[in-house]
Amino acid sequence: MQDFTCFTPCFLTSPPNDPLRFMSSQMPTPSPHAPAAGAEPPFDLVTWFELNRVRILGTLGIVCVLVIVLMVVRARRHSVATSASAALLALTPPTGPGQEPAPLDPQKLLDLSRRFAGTRPAVQARLLASGQLFADGKFAEAQGEFAAVEEAQPNGPLLGSALLGVASSLDAQGRASDAVTAYDRVISLFPSGAPALQARLAKARLIEGTQPSQALGLLEDILKDPYAVGYQELAAAARGRLLAAHPELDVPLVSTNEVRVVAPPVSADPGTLVP
Repeated sequence: MQDFTCFTPCFLTSPPNDPLRFMSSQMPTPSPHAPAAGAEPPFDLVTWFELNRVRILGTLGIVCVLVIVLMVVRARRHSVATSASAALLALTPPTGPGQEPAPLDPQKLLDLSRRFAGTRPAVQARLLASGQLFADGKFAEAQGEFAAVEEAQPNGPLLGSALLGVASSLDAQGRASDAVTAYDRVISLFPSGAPALQARLAKARLIEGTQPSQALGLLEDILKDPYAVGYQELAAAARGRLLAAHPELDVPLVSTNEVRVVAPPVSADPGTLVP
């Protein structure tokens, strides 16, 4: 007789009072919560942290150091800018109503600009020094300092004033051709700003003898600008002088779709135009 001790009939594993299970041919299904054979164990955050503790702490340490260094640098820059503003205020005392501003010391302003290089007050100090040098008649020195302002902040808010200062310095030195080129640069970069209005006035003055029609166009651009209130009186006076010297330019104008055309003179015969 064969030994069947390792064989256990399925009905012996079922409760005696469970006829449905006793008669069923299906195998018992495993519990859905039981891990499948060969599956990876679930992720354990604590275990992962213990295995990567050195790397995690090192990364956090580096981040903390970088944040602290950034905060120190920003605090240092703020402190330097505050000191520069205080020093600039000491060199440019405010004046009351009706008082003439006190003359500035260009050398002290330039020293401040070098001492606090890289800050906005330093650029302002250099621009003020340039203006004072120009007012003192030192046009070549003023030109160099105005150009230095552009180098310090090529895209800063003081660029228009610096470029206008370069052009004015060239103009004051009698270098008309270079000055016209410099004024053109101001007009192209700041077509609707105050520096461009001053540049148009100055360029019109320089070219009115050789290019009167172009000078007239510059002056009329100022007169048509609704925001050029402070310059329109000067432009109107310059236009009157220009037309007095060149009466042939004083012709009636007709506006057609914003394009200005010259109206030709009409003869006595309505069908004939005067050449």
